Amino acid sequence: MATLPFAVIGLLGVTGGIAGIVKGSSLIYLLAVPFVLVLLIAPYKLWKQEKDKVKELTTKRLEVNVEEQPEDARGTLWWHIIVRNPSSIPIESCYGQLVSFEPNKSNKPYRGLRLPWSSWVTKEMERYTIPGNASGILDFVVALPRYFSIVALFTEGKRTFFNYEEPGTYEAEIQVGSEKEAFLTTKIKVKIVYAGEGKLTIEKIGDNGHN
Repeated sequence: MATLPFAVIGLLGVTGGIAGIVKGSSLIYLLAVPFVLVLLIAPYKLWKQEKDKVKELTTKRLEVNVEEQPEDARGTLWWHIIVRNPSSIPIESCYGQLVSFEPNKSNKPYRGLRLPWSSWVTKEMERYTIPGNASGILDFVVALPRYFSIVALFTEGKRTFFNYEEPGTYEAEIQVGSEKEAFLTTKIKVKIVYAGEGKLTIEKIGDNGHN
């Protein structure tokens, strides 16, 4: 019978040891969880960032703005539209056209009027493949001493001044896209203020229908 206390003590020691191991394991588990989560979340965040970056670089779209200063060609001021391809992949057969022009005093059909690509960039006036991370330039408006005019694509390879507008304030909408590739076209609205004597300003006032 004298050995019983020692057996009990031994049994308690074993069970206590097991409990201690269990408790120790729980503690280790609790301490390990944040560490494991960090190991899992950090690579995921890096992977997600890289994936988003690749998607941004390869998602085809066009950014459209008005140039800050016109081109002075022998006293005639030419205003251009800057079309940027922010993706890393070239976009083929890009075009630009006038969607609307108000007030249309002459009642001429401005809608759908094609804008030529500037000879600054390409000899192809009607369609232009914009390289990745590069820009194209569309001819838009010419300011003359008494009038200003939209620069239009008359026939392939030729420009024309489409009607002459008098001093005043006008709004125009321009659409840019690709004839070959399917993605959402970009539209911008601009305000044109012409004070005569070649004094003309153009301001972007909306993008894809949003003012």
